[in-house]
Amino acid sequence: MAGKRQHFVPQFLQHGFASHFVRDEAYTWVHRKGVKPFNSNIRNIGVEGYFFSVDGDTELDDAITDFEGKFNSLILNLRSENTFTQLDPLPIAQLLAHFE
Repeated sequence: MAGKRQHFVPQFLQHGFASHFVRDEAYTWVHRKGVKPFNSNIRNIGVEGYFFSVDGDTELDDAITDFEGKFNSLILNLRSENTFTQLDPLPIAQLLAHFE
């Protein structure tokens, strides 16, 4: 369900850059121009208030959140597989098309 804080960089992708975890919470380093790098929870990175919403209508963010939910396991599998593993190309193509 969408809220005010909408991620324009999906959290399931940010997990790949995690520096460490505290329980289920992922943290990563943030590098901003002119600012000393700092470690932050990914909940606070790549997020903006109502990024996909217009006048409080969160329908688009709800749809994106639901659609991206199926990619969580795909990304985990891609990160953990070795080069000899055969993967179904269809979900990978759908993920790449979604990024477009």
